[in-house]
Amino acid sequence: MRQTRHVADPPYTIKPEVLRRFDQGNTAFSLLAREQCAPPTTMPQSRPAGGDGFHNDFTGPEHSIEDGASDSLARIGRFVHNRFRRLFEDAAPAAPPAGAERPADPAANAKMVKHAARQFGADLAGICEVNPLWVYARDEEGRKVELPASHRWAVVMATAMDADAIRRSAPAANAATHLGYMRMAIHASCLARFIEELGHAAVACRNDTALSIPLAIDAGLGEMGRSGSLITPRFGPCVRLCKVFTDMPLAADSPIEFGVGETCRACRRCAEACPAGAISTAPAPSFETVCPANNPGVLRYPVNAVECLRHWRRTGRSCSACLAACPLTPSGQTDTG
Repeated sequence: MRQTRHVADPPYTIKPEVLRRFDQGNTAFSLLAREQCAPPTTMPQSRPAGGDGFHNDFTGPEHSIEDGASDSLARIGRFVHNRFRRLFEDAAPAAPPAGAERPADPAANAKMVKHAARQFGADLAGICEVNPLWVYARDEEGRKVELPASHRWAVVMATAMDADAIRRSAPAANAATHLGYMRMAIHASCLARFIEELGHAAVACRNDTALSIPLAIDAGLGEMGRSGSLITPRFGPCVRLCKVFTDMPLAADSPIEFGVGETCRACRRCAEACPAGAISTAPAPSFETVCPANNPGVLRYPVNAVECLRHWRRTGRSCSACLAACPLTPSGQTDTG
């Protein structure tokens, strides 16, 4: 692995004539939610009643509680992830003091916002100008997704998961995954509210509204690996992502490059460890797609995210085999301090 260096252009390749904004309804979670609730000959166009469109309850008839503490943590993580944002919806942000000026210096604003993100628990934070190609074309219900033109900046945050738990056991890995979901909901909601209190508009997002991984790459948090996950220099792929879109003027960070492409070209550990056979073992990335959850026009190792999620459904747990197998996942318990 090479030293991390800042680069002018994000370390990915696209075909502009092919790449289009992606429909959230074509994510693996949305596709399987519709498939799970569909009669044999029909495919409903909406998510099942009561589902949040990101993940439903993963427990099922095959689920057994070998480790009560881990399963309880996973349930709490899911609950907070699904409900936390509602705590902020009823109360309007406080009006700025009379005569107060909104912060206008992009560099100072960026420093302040990233500091606040870390105070709210994010382990990594980066800023990029929003590439409209990464904003979903339509949401899970088929409605058009449009960010206000003024929301030109994205603050992308990563929360590190417990690498020791990811490697240790199925219950512990499941808990680590859902606690990651919980923390990212907290980061996004708190940071958006912080920006609003400063007199700017902000939209807190988890896995909704836009594709998190390319935004994270644009914001200098890492590169995409063979498994389709973001790989960061400090935490490898053992992170969860969220973002806040805002009209607050912010200085963007530079993308980074630290040799992930070369490493993944030579390494196939995640593909060999995947119990669903969902990760490509090809010697080089390509523009090939293998399922509707792949966005055409992006050079990468194609991942069959639908088969990956089917394995989650069968086992009743979120699988982390690829993260555990990756040589860039930190050894021992992840230090999130």
